[in-house]
Amino acid sequence: MAIIFEKIWHKRNKLIHDEIEIIIHRPKVIRELIKTQRAAWERTQAVINKTLRIKSKQRQEEQNKLDSLISLKLLQFSRQRNSHLHAIALPKHQS
Repeated sequence: MAIIFEKIWHKRNKLIHDEIEIIIHRPKVIRELIKTQRAAWERTQAVINKTLRIKSKQRQEEQNKLDSLISLKLLQFSRQRNSHLHAIALPKHQS
């Protein structure tokens, strides 16, 4: 949504201040939204992958905390990006 509003604001300013009418192209806005979504997911994946690498070297108690951190990161991404990833259950680790 922020990208769409930024585009509209930019175009509005061009029209008012420079008297230049610029058309907003729907496919271009969609590509930018997808690019933004992909970048956010890649950042989330990087944090999760780093956490998983650390987790393998920890005691069970610490592993449980790291599982919670991973769940939190997925939940944050899901809420911010309006997806259903938070419904994914992490597998339980056996001792």
